Amino acid sequence: MSRDNIRLPRHWQHYLSKASVTYAHSVAMKLHPLVNSPLGGRNAGSQAEHEAAEMLFQEMKAIGLKEVKKEAFPVVKWEFRNASLYAEGHTIRPYAYPSGGTEPEGVTAPLVPVGRGTRQDYEGLDVTGKIVLIDIDMRNDWWITYPALEAAHRGAVALVCSCSGGFSMGDEQALNCQDFVGPVTIPCVSISRKDAGWLKERYAHRQTTGDMNITLQVENQIDPSGVSYNLTGVIPGKNRHEQVLVGDHYDCHFWGFQDNNAAVGLTLAIAKGIVDAGIIPERDLVFILHGAEESGALDTRYDWSVGAWNQVKRVRREWTGKTLAYLNFELPACHFPNSHYTAAAPELFTMLESFRNTLPDELKTFRGDPYETGYRQFSWSDDWSYTAAGIPGMVNAFLTNKQGEVNDFFITTYHSQFDNPDTYDEAMFRHHLQLYGLLALYLTDTPLIMLDFSHQAVRLKESLCIETVEWFQEEADSLRSAIEEMERRSKSLIEKLEKINRRLSIHESDTAMAGSDQYEQCRRINRYLLEWFRRFQDLFLRLDWSDVPIFGHEHFQHNILMLEAALEHLKLREPDQALAYLVQIEDEWISAHFSREVVDHFTHQVMGEDRQHNQYWGTGRVMGAIDLYQPLVAIQKKKQLLDDGGENVDFNGEMELLLHHRQQQGVALQQCLQREVKGLEAMLRQWEEDDLDGLVEGLVLHLTADGVLI
Repeated sequence: MSRDNIRLPRHWQHYLSKASVTYAHSVAMKLHPLVNSPLGGRNAGSQAEHEAAEMLFQEMKAIGLKEVKKEAFPVVKWEFRNASLYAEGHTIRPYAYPSGGTEPEGVTAPLVPVGRGTRQDYEGLDVTGKIVLIDIDMRNDWWITYPALEAAHRGAVALVCSCSGGFSMGDEQALNCQDFVGPVTIPCVSISRKDAGWLKERYAHRQTTGDMNITLQVENQIDPSGVSYNLTGVIPGKNRHEQVLVGDHYDCHFWGFQDNNAAVGLTLAIAKGIVDAGIIPERDLVFILHGAEESGALDTRYDWSVGAWNQVKRVRREWTGKTLAYLNFELPACHFPNSHYTAAAPELFTMLESFRNTLPDELKTFRGDPYETGYRQFSWSDDWSYTAAGIPGMVNAFLTNKQGEVNDFFITTYHSQFDNPDTYDEAMFRHHLQLYGLLALYLTDTPLIMLDFSHQAVRLKESLCIETVEWFQEEADSLRSAIEEMERRSKSLIEKLEKINRRLSIHESDTAMAGSDQYEQCRRINRYLLEWFRRFQDLFLRLDWSDVPIFGHEHFQHNILMLEAALEHLKLREPDQALAYLVQIEDEWISAHFSREVVDHFTHQVMGEDRQHNQYWGTGRVMGAIDLYQPLVAIQKKKQLLDDGGENVDFNGEMELLLHHRQQQGVALQQCLQREVKGLEAMLRQWEEDDLDGLVEGLVLHLTADGVLI
């Protein structure tokens, strides 16, 4: 690699000379056979996950990591061993969801196709004691969770599902698996579109001669008292009081070569490269391999990333406040076009841009795709659990491209048996090994964590919807004023932090800062910035009902806008358009398609006081739930009457209910704005009382006196 365009620190060059993509690939392949079933699977708390944990524990010690630990935490154990579906002399091999199993002899019952498994699909059908077959697009329709509980409520004894879109589209024989979210009720399995087509064809043929009986056998153990392990190993730094985390997860669906065996290989190859290069980092580098990322809990909306949440909230609570950042990896050996970026908490954008500027040109692009920063993380990987806990998180781009479009891999291959070693892209893997190894070193080399809150300030200002907050002008003006003050202070602060980091250049020094006055001042500043980061997440960071990160007030703003639009269309007797807006509110898309019992279960799952112990990284992040089931279903029925030629149809009752909800959401929005104003003003006062600016200025003066800053 030519580096004439930029002078790399010596130890970065040493790392690049030692980092081995061959070793990274070998680790991924060591994990490959450690699965529970003939179709793969290394599920939370299972024998295969435990075997993988022990293998990786030994590997971490073998490559020279110190203080290697295998730390236990509670999970709902899921161990899928095998499944068979027998129909008319034909054998199908399904893959199970974590929804229970059958007795060894299986369950034999008539098969009944029920479309997408909605309440409308069951009209006129009695499925008591039967096995139902559904076809769903889990990206555009709904998760398997909802039709599974609908089938159970209607008396079905098992559910067989194929993907009609969204996932597993790369091959007609592809299976699918996801986390389950719901309760354990009836066995639920995935079959291919090819097998589903054959079953429906045979069913249609048999309708004239009687029921089509099938037998389903599922060896699937669900145990609430399971245990999983997170593995940690350390490269001790000169400063043992601060640390940077680098990691991934090692559980998987099917064979999981990309998701996430390759990521385990990447993490350990970075660690090995740094150890082999003889680098002593400025602060501790901690490498962590999480269990129970794909699934690890029962009947909770937030049943993934359980290992990461447990690590930071139960196993190592002391990490919050001393951990400067967590660098997470997902699917790193697959090339996603137009997706060369690092997604992160917005507070990290400036620091990541500074890192990008240190790179040689060869690492600033891959196959013509420039490396970029400024993309927000989402809640679908372990880095989110860390950010929510107050540790700034980031992850290599994997789910969406730079335009926000889902990458093809997630439509064709993700969470299917075709995520196997055939998907390996060595050049991409090598590039990530070089790029993210240097990022890990950059994070530990940089004296001051450059948390830039001005990016969040811009987002906050842009998030305030004029159409809704104008009713609460006092609160809106106060919040804007506080946001602008936060932005002003942050921009001023980050300029000083960047100047100090540039000039201090500890990555080129032979002398550690640890123990010096400069070090103590940097450490105090870092602690303060991390505390501000944590408080900001607690005050503002929330989730919508699709698990997308939002600011709290955005929840109520959106609901108000959707309710007002629906009301306008109902005034015009346009129920189609009104429904199109109502189903965009919270989880009302589910209300439009499933029975009251199903909707109530999943609302209570998030909002019930007796369920708050089971929220994991979603704890306190959802702002509320409107109950629109009754008016929404009534509008659906009246729409049908209009479509059938009915004339005496009005929506007065439904409009009255929606107007009531609109008024309640206005009150809730005002209260939310008041909380945000009070919280942000308190944070700004604390900034002044703690004299953060004075602390930074003191360090500038100290360094100037020492001749470091000129």
